[in-house]
Amino acid sequence: FFRFHDRYKYTGPELLGNPQFLLGLDQWRHSGEITILPQTGEAALDNATFTKTTHLTQTISDFKRHALLKLAGDLRISDVQTGNAYWKKARIILAFYDNSGKGMYYLPHVLVEKAGDSDWGHYERIFRVPAEAVEARVSVQLPESTGNMVVRHLSLRPVAETRTFGHYRL
Repeated sequence: FFRFHDRYKYTGPELLGNPQFLLGLDQWRHSGEITILPQTGEAALDNATFTKTTHLTQTISDFKRHALLKLAGDLRISDVQTGNAYWKKARIILAFYDNSGKGMYYLPHVLVEKAGDSDWGHYERIFRVPAEAVEARVSVQLPESTGNMVVRHLSLRPVAETRTFGHYRL
């Protein structure tokens, strides 16, 4: 029952600007080789060398009034070879930063992290917003790893646990 009952409900609008890349890379910081396919809402990231990072990153400004955020997206990878650290794979993350600008990577921040080849998969995860966070960033990355990754249907929305799920759990 708990696996199929909706635990969370959306409590606010989409927090990402241009999440389907309909306006190209507008509102996204980026580096490396990126191809936008606006007709399908996809962004393809390619990296041919282990010394570079290809990424799309967006800073989220209006997140502090929410306790929980749901990050979701679709990912497809081909021939992704990992870099020299376990985390240097194709990945989508939601990272929070404190007032000194330091990343709070000790908190859960990875939506999905993959290497090798895989067809389209849909991924979603609920993230708790830390009280000391002053900035949040969604990032699609090929960090010092090679290969190709394609993302689509990115979304970051505030959520809350449904009352019925809480009652059933009790």
